[in-house]
Amino acid sequence: MVLRRAALLILVFVLLPLALTGFSGGSTADVEMVYLDVFVSGEGSVAEYAGTDQVMKGTLVTLEASPAEGWKFGYWEGPVEDAFSVTTTVLVEEDTEVMAVFSSETDSIFIRSIDESGQPVEGVWMPTTGGAVLTNARGEAVLNTDALDVVVGTYTVKRIEPEAVVAQKGDRLEFTMYSDSHSLPRMLDLTFNPVPFEDGLNPFAFPKIREAMNRLIDRNYIVSSFIEGEAEPQLTVLYPGRYDYELMSAVLAELEARYSYDKQAAQEEIAQVMQAQGAVRGDDGYWYYNGEPVELLFVIRDDDPVRLEVGDYIADELESIGFTVERIYEDFANATSLCIESDPREGGWHLCTNAWDVNRFTIAS
Repeated sequence: MVLRRAALLILVFVLLPLALTGFSGGSTADVEMVYLDVFVSGEGSVAEYAGTDQVMKGTLVTLEASPAEGWKFGYWEGPVEDAFSVTTTVLVEEDTEVMAVFSSETDSIFIRSIDESGQPVEGVWMPTTGGAVLTNARGEAVLNTDALDVVVGTYTVKRIEPEAVVAQKGDRLEFTMYSDSHSLPRMLDLTFNPVPFEDGLNPFAFPKIREAMNRLIDRNYIVSSFIEGEAEPQLTVLYPGRYDYELMSAVLAELEARYSYDKQAAQEEIAQVMQAQGAVRGDDGYWYYNGEPVELLFVIRDDDPVRLEVGDYIADELESIGFTVERIYEDFANATSLCIESDPREGGWHLCTNAWDVNRFTIAS
């Protein structure tokens, strides 16, 4: 969301405690001040307040929204008394943010979220390419953006349809949330250490070698040999059935053709880069750099049978094109310590097997 986030002046009705008048012997130095920031989305303003954006803790602040010509007041975001009243109040007990949301029939995008019975669903976060919005108690949200076209999606573990929509200003979108969860896949991936090492040669510090790995690995062979049940070869994080996969289908088809399995081409591309860095292929068929074998430290998860087999297959392929591979078999904790928590410049690993639970809160595992 592109917001005109100017902090606006507000009208405050304050009944100062007797301590400030001196009747109780108090001092203004004892007063705790907190911040109140008021923003707007769309075209409009909030009634003027002569002062700073600091107010005394416990102050009851009155807010009055005024839409610009051609705009309407929609709702407030934040801890206000009445989110749908033009005039409302907010009790400021701590640093607080409030936003007045205005809408225009021609310049806003209107979003509604409902459940299977047609009832509004509050609190659905909608990430978009023009910002993010959250549905209110009426299941509604207004997106104000300068973008001509916006992809509006959802962020929830529940199944929701449509998954995403390309919208323009003036559009009205409706999303239905269902009680069941998404049927979401797990992705297997190969993670590279792309950082130049403080000591020695890291082949994966060179983009061309990382790129060539796409052609060295036969994804179809992995699926047919090591994975039981339904699985598909995959080149990117976008998987079939997703909205963005269909949206990018032409681009993905081009990438899949470009990076299809071709071991000979991959080997030639990798050899060109290695030779350019001063590495040589010995009579034994292995790569050497400054007289030492180019050894790859490959962290393979051994607590997952699939990743264990896939890791060994990839290690075999790397050895077949001249790399010396040290297979480091580790469980989740130790693999995480090596591949995620360590300083990559220290050269403690070159590549590792990974898996991702693909949902709205994607995590490594």
